[in-house]
Amino acid sequence: LLAAPALADWEKTHWGDGVDKVIADVGEGAKPDKGDEDDRVFDKDRLASRDGSYNGINAVWQFFFDGKGGLAVVKVKPRDYADCDPFVAKVKAEQGKLDGPNVKDLGTISFSSWTKADRKANLAVMVVQVSGIASGRQICHITYQPYGSGKPGQEN
Repeated sequence: LLAAPALADWEKTHWGDGVDKVIADVGEGAKPDKGDEDDRVFDKDRLASRDGSYNGINAVWQFFFDGKGGLAVVKVKPRDYADCDPFVAKVKAEQGKLDGPNVKDLGTISFSSWTKADRKANLAVMVVQVSGIASGRQICHITYQPYGSGKPGQEN
């Protein structure tokens, strides 16, 4: 599976679609995947996922739904966080001009984020990379959500 550019909604899906429709539209490898309380993004529940390759990096796509059961956030992250540096580099190259980085240093941890909002495409994108975590691990991902206020992570 190759990464596809996010269009007016997200790939073949539409914001607000239900779980079954998203799984059908995403296609091969998509499956129901209910996360627990720790698997939430912006107060949305993970209810589906798929594995694949994001520009040559083994990755997982996670689909988050609002309280009405509609698709509200798509998160893509590398399967192995050791791939964060190349993953973030490829995401930034694919996305083109991003705002940022917005960097917050919290002691030994550095939180970096880049954003992009496109009202016409109804899309807000946020790239996150956290480094300096104990044992040298990193965390990284990209999230897609409807434009809403134009600020990723804000209620739409």
